[in-house]
Amino acid sequence: DCSCPCNCPAISDNRTPSDFNGMPNLGGGDATAPPPSTFAPVRFMDGAVSQVESDLQIPNGELFSHVRSYGSIASSDYDGDNGYNWYLQQLPYAVQSGTSIAIVFNINSPFWFNLSGSSYVPRHGNVGVALVEDTVAKTLTFTMLQGTQVLTTVFNSFSATANQGLLVSQTDGRGITTSVYAHTGARIDELRRSYTISGVTTTEALAYTYFSSGSAFGKIQQITYRRQVGAGSWSDLQQVVYAYYGWTDAQGSLNDLKSATQQLTDGSGGWNTIGVMYYRYYKTGDSLGFSHALKMHFGPEAYRQIFNASINIDTASDATLLPYADHYFEYNPSTKAATKEISQVCESCVGGGTSTDLFAYTTNPHGMPGSTNYNYWMTKCEQTLPDSSKIIVYTNAYGMPMLRIGVNPAGTKKRCTFYLYDSNGRVIWKARPSAVNGYDDTKNDLMDYNSGTGLYTYLNTSTGLIEVTDYYSSGATGYVQNQKVRQGQSGSDILVRSYTYSSNTDSNGTTVYPVATVVDYPDATTTATTITTSYSYTYYSGTNQLSQKVTTLPSIASGQNGSGTSA
Repeated sequence: DCSCPCNCPAISDNRTPSDFNGMPNLGGGDATAPPPSTFAPVRFMDGAVSQVESDLQIPNGELFSHVRSYGSIASSDYDGDNGYNWYLQQLPYAVQSGTSIAIVFNINSPFWFNLSGSSYVPRHGNVGVALVEDTVAKTLTFTMLQGTQVLTTVFNSFSATANQGLLVSQTDGRGITTSVYAHTGARIDELRRSYTISGVTTTEALAYTYFSSGSAFGKIQQITYRRQVGAGSWSDLQQVVYAYYGWTDAQGSLNDLKSATQQLTDGSGGWNTIGVMYYRYYKTGDSLGFSHALKMHFGPEAYRQIFNASINIDTASDATLLPYADHYFEYNPSTKAATKEISQVCESCVGGGTSTDLFAYTTNPHGMPGSTNYNYWMTKCEQTLPDSSKIIVYTNAYGMPMLRIGVNPAGTKKRCTFYLYDSNGRVIWKARPSAVNGYDDTKNDLMDYNSGTGLYTYLNTSTGLIEVTDYYSSGATGYVQNQKVRQGQSGSDILVRSYTYSSNTDSNGTTVYPVATVVDYPDATTTATTITTSYSYTYYSGTNQLSQKVTTLPSIASGQNGSGTSA
């Protein structure tokens, strides 16, 4: 009862970040889509642990930085350049599966496209992204709208004679291109970008050094950020240095990432360490985990406190280090799902207290749906918090939450939020707790839809808040058109906000749809009263690179101390 109190790793078909951004101008995604994971960082659909670390932070970095993402669940372990199951967002790649292609920046959220005729169509109704193949140049061009900026990434296509799916270049929203300057086979050795200001060209490089011998042979040893101004000499600015576990280490298996040491130049040819990230893993045969599963993560502040306490982090027991760990995980070795997490309440302020969460999973006994169905639950994740309260999330086969339930410590009160999707996987209803009166997980849709009446048993008919989202079916297809509210499932829709979009097509035929107008309707009794914000854009010739954006704010009446005209 819910009352209102290359060597590409294997990947899964998961949702992408833009599916959850809730910002129409960032690709038109809906404003009500729920997050697919806990705050830190267990995925509801399968208990996968996903940890993201930023090793090099460079202004306006985009591709020009170094961010790692850890994924504990894939169809097979990935022995990558930064160690097992660490994936590099700054070295994206394309991977092919039949007639489908995935563009992978983050293993936990690839961008999947299906081939339809001669065009690639994004899965799950995702918008703001496009993939175009050039059969002559043998390249794949992936574009992604980021606000009003366009990020363009080029890969070798799967008809190329070598290095299929390998990164070629990336052009950011300012028109600055980062290219692969040097590579050895499929291994990238150096990235470069350049820009000119007042006639002076600055060139920047990320130089990758790999271990040439020893147990970590072929793994990234260090990455150095360098800069050259004009014809001057190169200057080293930042670097990150990596260490990996070997054959006989107790706290990790061969090629598990052990540490990442961040350094800044000291101005005299040396380096000063500014932060260390450190990791421990389970090994084969461990009862609470499995080989390469992340056990403990220590951020720079935790590492500093361990050092100041004169504890040898390499030899100390897990029990000694646990109070300092930013994250500690336990797993079900047979399913690889996380069953327990202990995390610092504040990752950057170790010692401020920890939270211990337990996880349990149930699979729909009816099995997989017979066809694509976003309103058919597959996994129930029950997260028990330290005070015995619970968060219960039902997700569909694509990891998209359908029902989120908050349960008080006594188990006597529940607050349920229900999400209804259209046939393209876009949220069309978000039913708030005031509109949800229960659920039944013996029903695949949880709300028990009656096709005869067109009503759901567990949604109130005429009371409770339901947020409704409409999408364009032509032109800016899939982008948010209207946002509305209604009282109960049979209530009349009240228009709250509407969007229109302009368009621009580059010389490659890729079209983007930035927001043209946002219209708010402040009076529930009429749509005649509006508050309109307008946007216009100018692009560099033949591109989707923005040259100018003009924002026209709504007029403010003189009676409200305004000029009465738009500005």
